[in-house]
Amino acid sequence: MPSLGLSGCILCIWNPASFCVSNCSVAIKGRILHIKGVLSRFNLECMVSFVYAPNDGLLKKEVRNYLASFKNSVSKPWCLAGDFNETLSPLDMKGSSRISSSMISFKKLLTVVILLNFP
Repeated sequence: MPSLGLSGCILCIWNPASFCVSNCSVAIKGRILHIKGVLSRFNLECMVSFVYAPNDGLLKKEVRNYLASFKNSVSKPWCLAGDFNETLSPLDMKGSSRISSSMISFKKLLTVVILLNFP
């Protein structure tokens, strides 16, 4: 997907012998890339979504709301990865000691979508 202004972009590279893609789609003005396919080793149909969330609070909220509602349309195993431009704890940010409303919203998204945070 192309870059958005001065920001970065989403680049996905995979081994076609390991993951066979059946469909790709883009959402939220290029902020999310959905890839459906089969994980060959396990013959597992699944979806992988890559997120490049904006820094802007309102746009970030739009991405979170979209993902929370999109979850209901996914019937296969779903992996969600990317840059959410958010932290879960003030300890994740140098010099920060307060919990922001944005952090709370991000934690709620993880709960609603039933995601695990891997370091």
